Amino acid sequence: MDIGPFVPFRPPDLDLSKIDFRNWMNAGAELYFEALQAYVKERESKLAADEVLEVWHHQTGRPIAVHTIGFIRGQVFNLVGRDANQQEVHVLAHVSSLQVEVRVTKRADQRETRKPMGFVREA
Repeated sequence: MDIGPFVPFRPPDLDLSKIDFRNWMNAGAELYFEALQAYVKERESKLAADEVLEVWHHQTGRPIAVHTIGFIRGQVFNLVGRDANQQEVHVLAHVSSLQVEVRVTKRADQRETRKPMGFVREA
């Protein structure tokens, strides 16, 4: 089974000024959010004109095409996307169990504008 070329990722120098280390238990979640955002943005910047980056979440028992990743203070992420029936879905996931699949696919409709993944820090 060929899974394609391995894409090495070197985490960027993260801006630690955004992280509130007074509450050290949240620092890991904030670093994960920053690293995930950097990874997705780097992959998006290298897409060919006919490609699109997809982020999927499978842990709910049904796949969800994620379009926005929100970080809620604490250690909770809010994944917003659509299920197979095109219904909007919100998944709240603790950082210790958050897994997403990132893949590059060909755009079905070349006329459709490619939208970048949304990242939101929620209050």
